[in-house]
Amino acid sequence: MVIRVAIVVLCVLLGLVQAAENALSKEELCAIDIDYSKHVLKLVELAPKAAEPRILCFVNTISVHHDNRVKAVRDTWGQRCTKLIFFSNATDPEHDDIQLLDVKADHNHLWQKHKATLSYIWEKYRHDFDWFYKSDDDAYVIFENLQAYLRQPEVVMKQDLEPLQFGHRYSLTNDLIDYYIVNKRLLAEYQRRTHRWVFNSGGPGYAMNKLYIQKVVESMHEETCLSDRYCEMLPDDAAISFCMVFHETYPPNTRDLYGRERWHADKPRGIYFTNPDQPDYWVVQYHRDIGGLQWKDDCCSSESIAFHYILPELMYHLERQLYYCRSSSPDLAAYNRDHKLQIAPDILIPKELEVDFGPLPVPYKLPFAIIVSAFKQAEMNEIIRNFAYPGVRITFALFPPYCMQYCIMTGMQGTIVNLVPSSIPLGLFATTVLAFMTLLYRLFCSSRQIVCNKLADRIAPLSTDRVLHYITLPSASSSSNLLVVIIPGNPGVPAFYEPMMRQVHALAERNVEIVTLSHTGHSMPWINDNVTFDLTTQIVDKVAYLEKRLKENPLLELVLVGHSIGAHIALSVFSHFPHRVNKLVLMQPAVMHIRQSASGKRMASMFEYYNALSYLAAPTEFLPKRLIGAILPYFVGEDYVLQSAALSLCNRIVLRNILNMARHEMHELKDIDDQLVRTYQHKMLFVFSEVDNWVPTEFANFLQEQYTKAKAKTIDLPHAFMIDKSGSETMAQLTWKWMNNSPLE
Repeated sequence: MVIRVAIVVLCVLLGLVQAAENALSKEELCAIDIDYSKHVLKLVELAPKAAEPRILCFVNTISVHHDNRVKAVRDTWGQRCTKLIFFSNATDPEHDDIQLLDVKADHNHLWQKHKATLSYIWEKYRHDFDWFYKSDDDAYVIFENLQAYLRQPEVVMKQDLEPLQFGHRYSLTNDLIDYYIVNKRLLAEYQRRTHRWVFNSGGPGYAMNKLYIQKVVESMHEETCLSDRYCEMLPDDAAISFCMVFHETYPPNTRDLYGRERWHADKPRGIYFTNPDQPDYWVVQYHRDIGGLQWKDDCCSSESIAFHYILPELMYHLERQLYYCRSSSPDLAAYNRDHKLQIAPDILIPKELEVDFGPLPVPYKLPFAIIVSAFKQAEMNEIIRNFAYPGVRITFALFPPYCMQYCIMTGMQGTIVNLVPSSIPLGLFATTVLAFMTLLYRLFCSSRQIVCNKLADRIAPLSTDRVLHYITLPSASSSSNLLVVIIPGNPGVPAFYEPMMRQVHALAERNVEIVTLSHTGHSMPWINDNVTFDLTTQIVDKVAYLEKRLKENPLLELVLVGHSIGAHIALSVFSHFPHRVNKLVLMQPAVMHIRQSASGKRMASMFEYYNALSYLAAPTEFLPKRLIGAILPYFVGEDYVLQSAALSLCNRIVLRNILNMARHEMHELKDIDDQLVRTYQHKMLFVFSEVDNWVPTEFANFLQEQYTKAKAKTIDLPHAFMIDKSGSETMAQLTWKWMNNSPLE
């Protein structure tokens, strides 16, 4: 017997020794990625720990999840809540944090369960907490970021005055609205108050203040709170929003300044890799008209608060990567001691998910590179622009920077073109075809070349994982630390502003660098995979480009020139670097209530059909270039550069981006940022037109009356001044005078 016990003890000791030898170091452990989560986690920052506000976290669950999901929440993020409780269909004798509710616990009675939960919360805890956070048992909440969000002055000011609920907004589709609301009279009354059903997703959870819960509890037996038997099957998150609309309470936008979500209704892998260019996908439809679905690095705010569909294995992984791996604690025991927590050792045992679901990263495909050393840069660009073959996506790795078809950089002798084919045989075939087309172009089409010796077209990879096209006139002085940035209006093609660029460059005796930034997707859309982008994206990408330039040269100063909607973008960009910008020139500035302009009133409804209207450009892609070239002078004059710029608009993807951006302008462009403009008005020059269908006279008068320290000039030019022969020269003269503090007369 003694021998047997000794053997058992010895085996246990040997096992412990072996486990210790096999244990991963903290560095090795933190290098592990599960479910492609690292792409999102690298974007997230943690707010400092704080005692306020006091938040009660309550989690919906059922008994079958007590030993897995409930345990994972209790082991990880739930410990940071001021108080954590679970609502279930059964209690647990080993834990007193699970509350039994006397209602049906299945998925078809979520609204009934939620009403019972809120009644219990209100009755027992309304005096003890500032906020109440509801989530599912497969949510992961970054509690410090939640507290930081609720501590914002604009939230605190409203906290005791009106009902508030914060989360990830969804918008129900019309077919589901008709399905859920049987009482059509009630639905009609609802639709008189709002034209859509927007609600905060219950999966990742949402925060409610006392006034919100009080109003729900007081209203839950009313017809408008979906109290009859036909409403039992409604999802609780949609139902509570429906109820509160009758009290003039709507889910607010909780995205950050860059339009990135703080609350996430999916796990990291899902939100990062779900392509928004899928109009029939339910997730895309649920984000329509409320900011759209974002993906890749635009998916997530650095202030992210919550994720959904986080199974226990992934929950322990997120806890480890976000907290333990970022700490200076050498081991988990020290971490728990330092932070007064009891995080479970499960976070030290990485496990792949038992259930694998969600979109995957695009698999790496073998690129075929052709190096054409004998041909000039623009010849290759003309071939690339017209080249199309099923199953082949063309991407670019171009050295040196390249020109479009309207501008050829002399002396450039090569380029690298990467074809990413769906198969090796197709790739070989496509490479052969492209090389052959290049040869034909060299032999028969060289007479179409136009030489521009100085101006260069370039592309810049951005931190947003997109590519920005721009044109530039470099400074002749190596000591110049001034950059003039022109932000175009819509359609956002830089070439329209080339004549103005050259005028300013000449006035500066070529001693400043001038760039005109395209709008993403409006110029060479294939470099961004033909995705459709909105107004917010244009702002974010331009900020990313300039942020990089300013970091590269700490002495660099900016002059921002914005035309039409580009003036609004310029102001938004300026708000990020106000002390690095010397001057702003806002030409025919569409900076407020563009929907109320004459053109806005006439065209706003048309822009809603942007996708269908984009097909109007499709026939032009098949017309002979000479025929289009013969028509263009009637619209843009005889200038070849302007004709080429207009020609680039004859593309369905470009037109789709132009119309979609216009749609967003109609919805989003409301009041000007008064505090920003009032603070820095001394740096600003407003240039108005005598007659402007996009910037009416009353808007121009308002801006001049409000901001008396800003300079203003009214000119006799059309809104599209670039097409007028004297337009570019006039704008260049005004810009140069403002840059040099010269009289504008």
